[in-house]
Amino acid sequence: MTRRGPDARALAAIAMLAIALMFRPSLAAAQVGQRNFYDPMIAVDPNPSNELQLDPGWFKESGKSAATFSFALEKQLSDTISLQVGDAINDLSKRRLHSSTGVDNVEVMLMWAFYTSVEHEFRLGLAFDAFLPTGDVDSGAESHPRGGPILSFARGLGDLPDHDCFRFARPFAIQGDLDYLPAWSGQESQLVEANIALSYEAYYLSDAGIALPAERFTKNLVPFTEFNYQQVAFGKFTSAPPDWRITPGLAYLTQYYQFAAATQLALNNAASPQDNSAVLFQLSIFYDQIWPATGANLF
Repeated sequence: MTRRGPDARALAAIAMLAIALMFRPSLAAAQVGQRNFYDPMIAVDPNPSNELQLDPGWFKESGKSAATFSFALEKQLSDTISLQVGDAINDLSKRRLHSSTGVDNVEVMLMWAFYTSVEHEFRLGLAFDAFLPTGDVDSGAESHPRGGPILSFARGLGDLPDHDCFRFARPFAIQGDLDYLPAWSGQESQLVEANIALSYEAYYLSDAGIALPAERFTKNLVPFTEFNYQQVAFGKFTSAPPDWRITPGLAYLTQYYQFAAATQLALNNAASPQDNSAVLFQLSIFYDQIWPATGANLF
C-alpha cells in the first residue's frame, strides 16, 4: 500500500525556519551542572523543558518513498515536571509498530525528573505516556488507547578530570529510556521499547581552552548515535519479533534551538520491511529562551 505523507510545502516551510534560526547562534544553557544534553531524535530524555519539536523526514519502503512528520509541544510545569502533547502522520521512525499512514493518535506524556546529581551530570526521570484513540483508524491508527510508564536517564562525563586524555572524554554523554506501553482494551498487545543515545558535545572542548576550527560554529556541533528497540513482546494474538534500528546523525545545539539530521537503518529482518532507509530531521525550538514570559512555571 502506498503511504501518503504530509504536504511538501509544509516541510519546506519548516526547513526555511530552521535556516533562519541558524543565524542566531549562541551556546545552549545548561540543564544539569555544566551539561546541556542534546535533544534525542528517538529516545526519551528526563530533562523538563519548554520546547516545540518538529520532526519531518522521508523514508523508503519496498521501493516506494514517502514523507513523514511528527510534532510535540512540551511545557514545563515546575523545575522537575513537564507535560508534552504530540501527534504524527506516517511516523515509521518513532511509533513504528503502531504507526498510521494518516493522522495518528494523540500522545500525552507527563514527565517527572525525580533525581538529579549536578556533580555527576546525572538525572533520572519517570513518565507516564498515553496514546489516545483520536487518529484515523482506516489509515492504521489504533482503535484502543495504549500507555504506560517510561523510565529515562541522562549521564554526562563532565565530572572526569579536566586534563590529559580525560579532557577529550568529558564531552561524551549517554541518555536512554525503557518503556512499557500495553493496550488498555481490545486485543492484548503489550509494547516494549528501549533506546540508548550516545553523544559528544563539542563545547566541552572549547570551554577547556582547546581551539576548534571555525569555533563559533563547531562548538555547537553534537554528533550522536542512537540504538532503538521496539517489540510487541507479550500478547495473546499480536506478539511480534524485535525491531532493532540504529540512528546516527549530527545536531547543532544553541540556546534558542536545536537542528538535527540523521539516517535510520534497520539492524534485523523485522525492521527492514518497514524501513529500508530513512532520512530524519528535527527542529527543537526552546521557546522560553526566545519569549521568556512563556517559561514561567505553573507551580
